[in-house]
Amino acid sequence: MKLPTILKCRKLNLRPIEEKDFDGFCSFLQSERATKHLLFQRTDLGSVQEITHNFRKLIDSKDSRDNYFVLVIADKHTDEYIGLVGLAPDYNSDALQIYWSVLPEYWNQGYASDAVKKMISYAFEKLNVFRIVAYSHPDNLASTKVAIKAGMSHSGTIEIDESEGFVEYFEIENL
Repeated sequence: MKLPTILKCRKLNLRPIEEKDFDGFCSFLQSERATKHLLFQRTDLGSVQEITHNFRKLIDSKDSRDNYFVLVIADKHTDEYIGLVGLAPDYNSDALQIYWSVLPEYWNQGYASDAVKKMISYAFEKLNVFRIVAYSHPDNLASTKVAIKAGMSHSGTIEIDESEGFVEYFEIENL
């Protein structure tokens, strides 16, 4: 998938991840508050070695032809790291999965909603994606609200391999 140079939103920009984003990425993964509702295993997630490994994978994915697509959510004026929004193959369907994360100090300010809406729009208009899905921990009401604000339909709960138990499931199609 071809990464855009920049996608402009109301309060933020979406841009490819850069080396300067490591501290923000690290801050998110080392925050128990921020990672409390992640759906995948969190073992050693906050270790510097694991964070560096995962960050390198994101940096390296910019130049690969893999079906992996991640953009930084950055403050429109300062270009400061706020979070991530990305698309990846969904292992439970033929759709792409959208995911997002925002540093806690930026929660409840509309950053995630704006980023997810823009990413969905870009995927449908420029990448010719047909269907996008998202998953959310049942206790993560903020992520549920983000998915719904972005136009996704809540399609119930399902069990996926990456999580422990059932998760909320959302989808949207490019009609």
